Amino acid sequence: MIGSSRRIKGLCLFAGLALCSCGCAMEDRDRLAKIGRLLSDKTKNWISGSRAEWPAAWPPARDRVPDESLAARVRARLSWDKSLEGSAIQVQATGGLVELTGLVRDLEQRQRAVELANSTVGVSQVADVLEYPEVEP
Repeated sequence: MIGSSRRIKGLCLFAGLALCSCGCAMEDRDRLAKIGRLLSDKTKNWISGSRAEWPAAWPPARDRVPDESLAARVRARLSWDKSLEGSAIQVQATGGLVELTGLVRDLEQRQRAVELANSTVGVSQVADVLEYPEVEP
């Protein structure tokens, strides 16, 4: 059913383009093609440009995430990770800084918690204050 609706949309688009081009003079088609190429080139250049060229009105997502939402998102990621079962991690966020405190089972859990927090959208820095019991040899 989805494939047939795509085919119908494609046929409608093709028919519309064919009808539009039938009524155009050669100069009109050339002018429209030139405009299309110009827009395409400008879009490609803008997309491939450096981040410094991006509009200042579009700040990175981490600058727009409220602290409560950021802490909740990190907490959710930590709670869903099966390798962190049995840990007691508290999360606090201020700006893009996330602080992890509490007790984890071992170094692997600690590293995984920090990794998950770091990879959460909106986090710019993680303060790792997690503790784990030292195993004596």
